[in-house]
Amino acid sequence: MKKPILGIFLLGASIIGNYAHNVKANDLSIYKPREGYQMVVGDLNGDNFPEIIYDTGVMKKNQDGEENTHRLMLLKNLKNNTFEKKLLNLNIPYHPMGSFYEYEIMDMDLDGFNDLVVKGKNYLTIFKNKGDFKFEEIQIYPEE
Repeated sequence: MKKPILGIFLLGASIIGNYAHNVKANDLSIYKPREGYQMVVGDLNGDNFPEIIYDTGVMKKNQDGEENTHRLMLLKNLKNNTFEKKLLNLNIPYHPMGSFYEYEIMDMDLDGFNDLVVKGKNYLTIFKNKGDFKFEEIQIYPEE
């Protein structure tokens, strides 16, 4: 009798797992902080109130339907301990064998805007802050 219950549980877990990877980009409710994924805190818009960026653990799909990019969530600090969610559109590669990334916020070119530095397995990129939470990718490694 216990096998059907286990089967239903596994089916449910499979459906939930598939749902998490096939949601629409405008449904921000599934992009929650997950254990084992990095986050970083720093001011990204020059108002002296730190924003939060975290790796959601959910991958973005390319045109071929392959999961190939980490999805990062930005929590824009609206002050008074309130935040606005914004899904960042950055190209941080997904590796099927698993790769954990480290994130750092600092002004790499001394232009007055903090940038996002991302390091992973065989990967190092600076996302130059262009203002209004838009970033230009400057790939350091692997070299193109």
